[in-house]
Amino acid sequence: MYPISDLPGAPLQMGSSGNQPEGEQSAVTKIQNSTIYSVMIGKATDPAFKSERVGLQLGRIFRDGTAATCPQKTYPGNFNTSSSYGYTALLFYNPNPTPFCLTINFDTGDCGTNSHSHLYQRNDGTQTNIYDPSNQSANYLGDVGGSLTQPYSVEIKQGYFEIVLTNTTNVSQCNTSFSFTYPNGEEELQTLLSLYSTKDKLCAGESATLSTELNASYLWSTGETTQQITVSPLETTIYSVTVTNASWGTRNASKTITVSPGKITANVLTQPTCNLPTSGVVKLSGLPTAGWELYKEGQEGIFASGMTMDYTITGLSAGLYRYKLKDTESCFSPYTSPFAVVLVNY
Repeated sequence: MYPISDLPGAPLQMGSSGNQPEGEQSAVTKIQNSTIYSVMIGKATDPAFKSERVGLQLGRIFRDGTAATCPQKTYPGNFNTSSSYGYTALLFYNPNPTPFCLTINFDTGDCGTNSHSHLYQRNDGTQTNIYDPSNQSANYLGDVGGSLTQPYSVEIKQGYFEIVLTNTTNVSQCNTSFSFTYPNGEEELQTLLSLYSTKDKLCAGESATLSTELNASYLWSTGETTQQITVSPLETTIYSVTVTNASWGTRNASKTITVSPGKITANVLTQPTCNLPTSGVVKLSGLPTAGWELYKEGQEGIFASGMTMDYTITGLSAGLYRYKLKDTESCFSPYTSPFAVVLVNY
């Protein structure tokens, strides 16, 4: 039996832990009024993406039994600051330029009295990591008051805000839910879906790994259905993914991977001299200052390289030489570059 608030003589309710399994290009998805979002508290793994953060904190908000009403509520203080509690913070965006009164309809779910709901927003609305578990009063606007299924309301500004769900008795995985109610005529709130890549720009032949949020089902534009994919596009390509999970429903995001083909040209002039019996000298000019490499067919490794427009290379033996030229994106042209030099000893 656990109290629904931290006030003396607060009524008791049964608590439940559930122990059920889990379900920074960022794209926005509009939220319908009264859409229900299911959220697990006490997760051990942080998704490490903008839209959802989880973790442990020392202490929690004091449940004063008073649900917030607009415009906001005074922070009631902390409780049990030496004990650990789980938290889950979900990020949303309000596109409306004029502040309005938002109602959060909180449902304790199978967490029962082991759950609480709060709303946090910075003054300027521009930051995404709003809730600070080490400073729980910072950016606080209001909370549900007690561990009860009931609404609370706060006035939100344009910009990002976080709904934070916390354990109140112990660290335990359990499920809560909430929905929003806001006045007719307001533009829909939005959620973010993060889509990351190991590289945004590739040279021809390179690859990048794209990944999105954990614990969901996936469908990529490539047809793959895993949480991350590896791509090696031959040209600049837009990749998209549809992600579905219990907390957020279905969301979409896309990311452009730019490919630099390295196909550059240079007015390379060669002036070979073969006045030595076993080797020659060649003078190169018009090379890209971003860099170049000279190779000899049939020989491993780079024969010569530089980052100057003019270069004189000595010690050339008879054979066919080819170039790789570097573009402004630091990508070399393919080895089959048309620039070649054949030196013949006389």
